[in-house]
Amino acid sequence: MVNDTRVIPARLFAGTPRAAVCAAPRDVELLLVREEPAVAPERVWFALAKPARRLRVGLPLAFADPSWTAIVVGVGERGVRRLAFRPSPTAASSPAASATAVAAEAPVS
Repeated sequence: MVNDTRVIPARLFAGTPRAAVCAAPRDVELLLVREEPAVAPERVWFALAKPARRLRVGLPLAFADPSWTAIVVGVGERGVRRLAFRPSPTAASSPAASATAVAAEAPVS
């Protein structure tokens, strides 16, 4: 038996908006699993999220790189979320790079 699976080493940390009472965003860890076809400049990915309960459909996510944002567009089982990455409307010119350019780091093996 041969295991020919591919792993994209892209672990992202995102902030979710809190209620108006709290100023600091909550941290969510995302592991990008698979990219779906999408209309440019949007990039749609399936990701494992931790903690996944916080990520409801329609929730915006902010990253360390302000030129990218993401929105939760789908909820799957066992922490899987479907995310749409988009260039931030405030960014003057966003690179046509992959979603992994959004302050990603390789997971520790």
